Amino acid sequence: MNNRCINILNGDSAAGGFLQAFPDKRQDILVFRDVLSCGPLYPFNNLKQWQYERLTYWEQLSQENGSAIDVHTTKNSDFYGKFLTIKQPVQYQIWLGMGLSEQLLLSFVVFLFDRLNINLKYLTVVQFNGWQQQINKRPIVGVGQLHPSEILQHPKPLQLSQEQQSYAITAWQAFSSSHSQDYLQFMALKEQPLPLLHQAMSFIKLRYPDINHGLSVWDRLLLEKTQLYGPKATQILGHTMADETLVLDPVGDWYLYNRLINMAKDQLNQPLLIMKSPDMEMRKAEFELSEFGQLVLSNKTNVIKENGIDDWIGGVRQCSHQYWLRDGAQLVLSTS
Repeated sequence: MNNRCINILNGDSAAGGFLQAFPDKRQDILVFRDVLSCGPLYPFNNLKQWQYERLTYWEQLSQENGSAIDVHTTKNSDFYGKFLTIKQPVQYQIWLGMGLSEQLLLSFVVFLFDRLNINLKYLTVVQFNGWQQQINKRPIVGVGQLHPSEILQHPKPLQLSQEQQSYAITAWQAFSSSHSQDYLQFMALKEQPLPLLHQAMSFIKLRYPDINHGLSVWDRLLLEKTQLYGPKATQILGHTMADETLVLDPVGDWYLYNRLINMAKDQLNQPLLIMKSPDMEMRKAEFELSEFGQLVLSNKTNVIKENGIDDWIGGVRQCSHQYWLRDGAQLVLSTS
């Protein structure tokens, strides 16, 4: 067997810290740049089609955000572009924090190995679990937040048991399913061989709109921070991402900025935000709450009743004729 070990890292920050810790491993890394918790997940047929669909989503997001960046330029330089070119068999090692994005990456990689008939004995996991040793202690959400010296002192790599492998595959199938019931059934499983994966996936429920005001937790936070720290978009986004409510669900400023823009669209019957600047560039954009946004934030009206809904949560398409709502700890189906 080839003794080469390929290290899978989630994002450029993680890859940069890893290479500072292990400078001789530059040829042995795969950088995963897709945030799997954001945007639509279509049924998986093959990796090439999957790559196209995911990069197309990020390219559309880029255009909606007023950017000329072509994310397809990454198609040959990251995990999607390189994985199928690697001569098998080799050993793989995936480096993970506790956040949703990293835990979903674990479940996706295990699912992918299974679909491509790659023996999972060739996969080991380096799982950081706990709190970063700094003045303001925070959970180790992602490897990218660690200092190279902390990466050097990594936990022992572990192989997944058969139960853990099956659990990871079930987790991916539940999140990428077009039926919310599959997610609910997964979360209700009594046996949790990968407790960090289960913990991270509990945050998916908060992406669903609240039954009273129709906002997801992320959207409500964006409105609250606009009221408190607006009008500059950079201030709104910075305070939103620093909020502890969704610390294990890092989505990044690009995704959140797009949600700000969507809540300010003139095409809505009742926009929640007013975009004060004609410039779409994030650093220059400014927003303020509309009167309707203030009513929604005060729980005096429901945004979906006024504007409908068009959103994705994993593989679930939320559209106005049928969507799921968060009612306390439960999800309930609503149909028009």
